[in-house]
Amino acid sequence: MMKVSALGLKILFAGWAKHDKHIHRDWPDLKNYEIRKDVDALGDGVHDHQFDIFYAPKEKRLGKTLIDIHGGAYIYSYRENNYGYASVFADAGYDVVLLDYPHNSKKQGADEQIRVLAKQLAFLATHASELELDGSEFGLIGDSAGGHFALLFAEAFCDPNIQKELGIDLGGIRFNGVAVSSPVYDYLSAAHTDGLSVSGKKYMFGPNYKDDEFIKRLSPKTYIESLSLPLFINGCRHDFIGEQPLMLREELKKLGRDFTWCFIDAEDNYVDHVHNVTKISLPESRRVNDAILAFFGPLFGKAK
Repeated sequence: MMKVSALGLKILFAGWAKHDKHIHRDWPDLKNYEIRKDVDALGDGVHDHQFDIFYAPKEKRLGKTLIDIHGGAYIYSYRENNYGYASVFADAGYDVVLLDYPHNSKKQGADEQIRVLAKQLAFLATHASELELDGSEFGLIGDSAGGHFALLFAEAFCDPNIQKELGIDLGGIRFNGVAVSSPVYDYLSAAHTDGLSVSGKKYMFGPNYKDDEFIKRLSPKTYIESLSLPLFINGCRHDFIGEQPLMLREELKKLGRDFTWCFIDAEDNYVDHVHNVTKISLPESRRVNDAILAFFGPLFGKAK
């Protein structure tokens, strides 16, 4: 079987970037929303270390905040690509904080991404009021690689010892629930995929891609027993990493944990990986996002 190299990945994601511009055409007019850009949480002026805030229209604003972590296979995409997704929640009255992180490379892995994201979360914990956000609690949402990080931070919130294990400090931020769209749950199995060449794996997973203990330390699967927050998971039939949310579901069932599961069994190939994030106007996407809104509705005021 032919394996994808680092160069092949770069070409693939360049093509996806063009695809993004196409699918974003049906997004709402962003001029109708107040967006605060480039909040410099780390104070270094680096775009990948900053976050944006998508405020709900004033007449709809609930005073509740969701934190979104975008996907992109660890090597692609930026917070701006989730503006359309943010508009879904803004239209329902939620303010949305869109976090960002640097792309993986042969010199840098997900540990750096986790460090950057954690610093942004800690910044939110202490600066929410000046950003005109309710800092008492937040909901977490994430897709694909962003789902990986959302799960990991939810686990670290539930058990501070995980923060020590990861070498991060979340600054006392409080979460009331987490909703993930086709998340990477077992990071080790992802790093062991047969579809990438050695250079491709080093590019996607960083220089320590062969260190199983290092990879497991960054995996939500390692800490899943610690997760006690309400959890929403969604997946679909035509998802190239569809086994990941299914593995999470089966593990939670074994642990006897309650969770909300949403699976789209559509035959249409266009209803694919994180369609509810990238193709928000699809009926199937609206079904998923309505379910996420229904999940979060009763949770605010119930942070752990």
